[in-house]
Amino acid sequence: MTLTAEQVKARLLSAKFRNRQFSGLLLDQAFLAGLGNYLRVEILWQVGLSGKRKAAELSDSQLDALAHALLDIPRLSYRTRGLVDDNKHHGALFRFKVFHRDGERCERCGRIIEKTTLSSRPFYWCPGCQH
Repeated sequence: MTLTAEQVKARLLSAKFRNRQFSGLLLDQAFLAGLGNYLRVEILWQVGLSGKRKAAELSDSQLDALAHALLDIPRLSYRTRGLVDDNKHHGALFRFKVFHRDGERCERCGRIIEKTTLSSRPFYWCPGCQH
């Protein structure tokens, strides 16, 4: 059985998860097994969301985008086996947009990627395009 975006969206909106910050929720294996820290920050960057946001605050289109990213990004990472090249991921099929890129420019908006701590883990994000 393959998990669908509709099922993920329903989990996001469930009473158990809807009011939790994404920074902690995406690391909770009870929510969606297999997500680790690098996937958490890459998924949130992809959909332009802060780790401090909650599903209850999102529009329907934001929820749809997040549900798809929660499935698509881990699957891409798995299919490419996390393969990277010597040019810091720039030639790989899956490359980091924010993970371990603090101090570098965001490829989407040009702002400097920052590193902080959320849910007791390093959290990389772009203050220019993640809200």
